[in-house]
Amino acid sequence: MKNKHIKGNTYVLDLGMMLLPYYKLDDQKIILLDAGLKERHLEKLERFLTENQYHVEGILCTHGHADHIGSVNYFKEKYRCQVALPEEEYFVIGSLEQLELFFSPTPRDQVYSQYGHIVFKPDVLIKKNDVNINFCGVDFSVIHTPGHSIHHVGFITPDGVSYLGDALLSPEVMAQAKLPYS
Repeated sequence: MKNKHIKGNTYVLDLGMMLLPYYKLDDQKIILLDAGLKERHLEKLERFLTENQYHVEGILCTHGHADHIGSVNYFKEKYRCQVALPEEEYFVIGSLEQLELFFSPTPRDQVYSQYGHIVFKPDVLIKKNDVNINFCGVDFSVIHTPGHSIHHVGFITPDGVSYLGDALLSPEVMAQAKLPYS
C-alpha cells in the first residue's frame, strides 16, 4: 500500500483497486474521503491508521455503494467519527428494508447477508443544492455528479484537490467492471 502526499493536507492511499484520499486535520486526526470495501480494504487501512497513529474524525462519502461505504460502521464504532452522505443515497442504504427494495428481486436473506453491513445512519446529509459543507470544522466544496449512482458527489479539499469517487473511472477499472453505471 502506497501513501502519497498530493498537496497541503491532502493525501491518498493506493489500496490496489481503489485510491482512498484523506485530509489531515493535524498530526493525528484525519478525515477519510470514502471508507473502502470492508472485505477488501479494511485490514490494510486499519494497519495504516495504527502505524501512523491516526484517529479518524470523519468520513465524507461520495455515494452509497459497498466498495465506498463498506467500512463505515467499523470506523463509526471504533472512532466515534462523524459521517456525511448524500441524502438520496441514504434513501437506499438507510435500512435493510430499503436495501431489499433496491436489490429486488434478490432474495431477502441474500441481500441481508451480502449488504446488511452497509446500513448506517449518517450524521450529516448532503443536500442536492449544497455546494459547500463544513465538516469536522473544515470547509469542503461539493460537486454533484449523479450518474454512477442517484446522488453521487465529489469533494474539493481546502487545498484545491478534487476527489470524484466513481464519477471518473480508469480504463483498467472499466475493463473489469460488469455494470459500472449501475
